[in-house]
Amino acid sequence: MAFETRPLAKNRFAEPADLHVDAALSHISLDFRNDEFIADRVSPRIRVEKESDKYFVWGTDAFQTPSTARAPKGYFARTEFAPSTASFVCEEYGLEVPVDDRERRNADAGADIEIAAVEKATGIIMTCREKRLADILTSTSRVTQNTTLSGTSQWNDYTNSTPIANIDTARSTIHAAGAPNPNTLVMGREVFDTLKRHPDILEAFKYTRSGAVTEAMMADLLGVERVLVGNARYRTSNEGQASALAYVWGKNAVLLYTPSIPSRFTPAATYTFVFTDRVVETYREPEKACTVVRVREETAEVVASTACCYLIKNAIA
Repeated sequence: MAFETRPLAKNRFAEPADLHVDAALSHISLDFRNDEFIADRVSPRIRVEKESDKYFVWGTDAFQTPSTARAPKGYFARTEFAPSTASFVCEEYGLEVPVDDRERRNADAGADIEIAAVEKATGIIMTCREKRLADILTSTSRVTQNTTLSGTSQWNDYTNSTPIANIDTARSTIHAAGAPNPNTLVMGREVFDTLKRHPDILEAFKYTRSGAVTEAMMADLLGVERVLVGNARYRTSNEGQASALAYVWGKNAVLLYTPSIPSRFTPAATYTFVFTDRVVETYREPEKACTVVRVREETAEVVASTACCYLIKNAIA
């Protein structure tokens, strides 16, 4: 598959005269679902009114213990609502798929080739988003509460490693930093497949398990609301080389807190700020006898609170 690199719409000197926002195709793109992608469940999307703005970074002010006693006729104690802030900048991401008139004419009866083009472009855009978020949350420079496992401490060493203790340490570190109790454990597919066979995990279910250990069973054992397994893959080989794939979330695990009602005023490990939700635009290229389908969005993925997350790097070898 070849990709032609072209500037996005806002960087062009002129848009195609017949550029059209297709509401129906936009709806298909927004409704596109693939269980391989977990980014939206890890990093809730928040609509913003500006391409760049500030968001709150919550500290430990809520844990201060000043004197709150009031003397008769005296003033009540006061504190300031002044969390620190950081900035985000939404970037525009998009992909175009040309649909040739001959392809349209030759499509099987009932097949909507433009819908197929939208789903293809949307899937690639979502893979790129998944990769951006995974790169952020598996970076020791971005997630400053972290540990890197090696040798016998890695979870594929079924004799010496202690995965439950590692996750307990991560939970204690997050809570000691003033963050809410973590409720989500994210891990790459290879990590989950290794962990569900670990003797420490199997021992916990030896009297109750009738089949394979599931994400729900592991979540209950490890004290989180959910375990999310990153099944998404991306191509690591260049064009013209034999296809080679790797898992987006790699061999890592991330424990974090994600609020049930996200907002810029609520602490969380990560948010995705959305200036322009996914939209599908179409236009004609008569010189090529094709209709171009473009899927684009403007987003920014951020670590909203380093206190709310803990990275276990290289959980397996």
